[in-house]
Amino acid sequence: MVTSDPTSDTPDSLSSQDVARQLPIRCVSKVVRGYGRGSSDLGIPTANLSREGGSFSVGSFDDLPTGIYWGFAKVGSAVLTAAI
Repeated sequence: MVTSDPTSDTPDSLSSQDVARQLPIRCVSKVVRGYGRGSSDLGIPTANLSREGGSFSVGSFDDLPTGIYWGFAKVGSAVLTAAI
């Protein structure tokens, strides 16, 4: 669902309230290398998701508000937590 400003012809990205109504957000995508500063700057493990070829419950990757999300990944039988 993309929200739009009634005074604008251009649709906006999803608002944080729109996303909150759709929680939990499911993102299935490949983990890709970032700039390598997430864990050292934040002090917690991080993961960067690929924009290409993923599946996102809110629409597309670009519909997600910019931010840091907490999540988990299941790799085999291991469950790993990270900021995403």
